[in-house]
Amino acid sequence: MAQNICECSKPHIANGPQNDKIFTKGQYGIVSCYNSLPVAGGGSTLVRMNLQQVALRSRSLDDFSATSYRATASCKPKSSMHAALLYETVALL
Repeated sequence: MAQNICECSKPHIANGPQNDKIFTKGQYGIVSCYNSLPVAGGGSTLVRMNLQQVALRSRSLDDFSATSYRATASCKPKSSMHAALLYETVALL
Protein backbone atom coordinates (compact mmCIF):
# COMPACT_ATOMS: atom_id res chain seq x y z
CA MET A 1 0.00 0.00 0.00
CA ALA A 2 2.78 2.46 0.89
CA GLN A 3 4.40 1.77 -2.49
CA ASN A 4 1.13 2.63 -4.27
CA ILE A 5 0.67 5.81 -2.23
CA CYS A 6 4.16 7.02 -3.11
CA GLU A 7 3.83 6.18 -6.82
CA CYS A 8 0.43 7.85 -7.16
CA SER A 9 1.35 11.01 -5.22
CA LYS A 10 -1.67 10.79 -2.95
CA PRO A 11 -2.55 14.09 -1.24
CA HIS A 12 -0.99 13.17 2.10
CA ILE A 13 2.35 12.15 0.57
CA ALA A 14 4.08 14.17 -2.13
CA ASN A 15 5.78 12.27 -4.93
CA GLY A 16 9.09 14.09 -4.65
CA PRO A 17 10.81 12.52 -7.67
CA GLN A 18 7.83 13.30 -9.92
CA ASN A 19 7.47 16.86 -8.61
CA ASP A 20 11.22 17.37 -9.02
CA LYS A 21 10.73 16.59 -12.75
CA ILE A 22 7.84 19.05 -13.04
CA PHE A 23 9.35 21.81 -10.90
CA THR A 24 12.93 22.58 -9.93
CA LYS A 25 14.03 20.31 -7.09
CA GLY A 26 13.00 21.82 -3.76
CA GLN A 27 11.21 24.73 -5.43
CA TYR A 28 7.61 23.58 -4.95
CA GLY A 29 5.19 23.19 -2.09
CA ILE A 30 2.19 20.98 -1.41
CA VAL A 31 -0.61 23.50 -0.98
CA SER A 32 -3.67 21.26 -0.68
CA CYS A 33 -4.98 17.89 -1.79
CA TYR A 34 -3.53 17.07 -5.22
CA ASN A 35 -1.97 20.53 -5.65
CA SER A 36 1.76 21.09 -5.87
CA LEU A 37 2.74 24.60 -6.90
CA PRO A 38 6.03 26.40 -7.44
CA VAL A 39 7.48 28.45 -4.59
CA ALA A 40 6.46 32.14 -4.86
CA GLY A 41 3.48 31.21 -7.04
CA GLY A 42 3.41 33.80 -9.74
CA GLY A 43 0.87 32.83 -12.40
CA SER A 44 0.38 29.43 -10.80
CA THR A 45 -0.92 30.68 -7.45
CA LEU A 46 -3.91 28.60 -6.40
CA VAL A 47 -7.08 30.68 -6.55
CA ARG A 48 -9.86 30.10 -4.04
CA MET A 49 -13.46 31.04 -4.65
CA ASN A 50 -15.88 31.19 -1.72
CA LEU A 51 -18.89 29.49 -3.29
CA GLN A 52 -20.99 30.03 -0.16
CA GLN A 53 -20.61 33.80 -0.52
CA VAL A 54 -21.39 33.60 -4.23
CA ALA A 55 -24.53 31.60 -3.38
CA LEU A 56 -25.62 34.05 -0.66
CA ARG A 57 -25.26 36.97 -3.08
CA SER A 58 -27.01 35.24 -5.99
CA ARG A 59 -30.65 35.88 -6.86
CA SER A 60 -31.21 32.47 -8.47
CA LEU A 61 -29.45 29.30 -9.58
CA ASP A 62 -28.85 30.86 -13.00
CA ASP A 63 -27.38 33.97 -11.37
CA PHE A 64 -25.14 31.76 -9.20
CA SER A 65 -23.86 29.88 -12.26
CA ALA A 66 -23.34 33.06 -14.27
CA THR A 67 -21.57 34.87 -11.42
CA SER A 68 -19.30 31.91 -10.66
CA TYR A 69 -18.50 31.43 -14.33
CA ARG A 70 -17.74 35.14 -14.88
CA ALA A 71 -15.45 35.25 -11.85
CA THR A 72 -13.52 32.24 -13.11
CA ALA A 73 -13.62 32.94 -16.84
CA SER A 74 -12.41 36.52 -16.39
CA CYS A 75 -9.09 35.26 -14.99
CA LYS A 76 -6.32 35.24 -17.55
CA PRO A 77 -4.16 32.14 -17.07
CA LYS A 78 -0.45 32.82 -16.82
CA SER A 79 0.68 29.22 -17.13
CA SER A 80 -0.62 25.88 -18.35
CA MET A 81 -1.11 24.75 -14.75
CA HIS A 82 -3.13 27.85 -13.92
CA ALA A 83 -5.22 27.32 -17.07
CA ALA A 84 -5.91 23.72 -16.01
CA LEU A 85 -7.06 24.86 -12.57
CA LEU A 86 -9.37 27.47 -14.10
CA TYR A 87 -10.71 24.91 -16.59
CA GLU A 88 -11.50 22.47 -13.78
CA THR A 89 -13.32 25.20 -11.84
CA VAL A 90 -15.42 26.23 -14.85
CA ALA A 91 -16.21 22.58 -15.64
CA LEU A 92 -17.67 22.15 -12.15
CA LEU A 93 -20.14 25.01 -12.63
